[in-house]
Amino acid sequence: IYKMRLDTKNPDVDSARARDEFLKAPSSLTDERNAEEGIVSRIDRVTGLEDFYDKFDQFTVSNKQRNKYNKFLDDLEDWEFDVLERAIKEDKNYYVMQFSNRGGLVMPIILELTYINGETEEVRIPAEIWRRSPHQVSKLIVTDREIESVVVDPHLETADVDLENNTYPQQIIPSRIEAYKSERGGDLPNRDLMHDMKTQLKRDDDSDE
Repeated sequence: IYKMRLDTKNPDVDSARARDEFLKAPSSLTDERNAEEGIVSRIDRVTGLEDFYDKFDQFTVSNKQRNKYNKFLDDLEDWEFDVLERAIKEDKNYYVMQFSNRGGLVMPIILELTYINGETEEVRIPAEIWRRSPHQVSKLIVTDREIESVVVDPHLETADVDLENNTYPQQIIPSRIEAYKSERGGDLPNRDLMHDMKTQLKRDDDSDE
């Protein structure tokens, strides 16, 4: 799943968004260790060492970028400007979901979307989505709300050969480990269930025979 956001083409807006995403990214191991040891960079300890690149970074907007944006707006037709303006105001969430057909059987894709506010929605994509490629397809989903998780085939309605890859984010699949002692002549995997069910339950005073 790839999450996308529509760029406004306005450098002041898009650069501010890019800076916020950069600041939210995890810090490097070096920065974490420096913070733990209380190490402060020289430029933060000594005044007068700042240069041009300390005051401006890759997210700083220049007048050249603003002029390019203004020219971009001037070259738009009226209907193009209206479409861009409406899309920016809506500020939708765009998700591109990729699906692989590993079993070979073409089936509809049924999705259960869970949003960050706790609400859920079911999306049913017809099997015709595989008409261009029976192996891998992509689906664009546009929503007003942010998606927290996705489950493929939540009601087990399709002939899915592998249920362990039906969730996003990936989840831990519960399983069971059975402890046993190997004995010669013990129970075989293909036991006779009818014969076993006819066997009477032994009591404490019954003999082994």
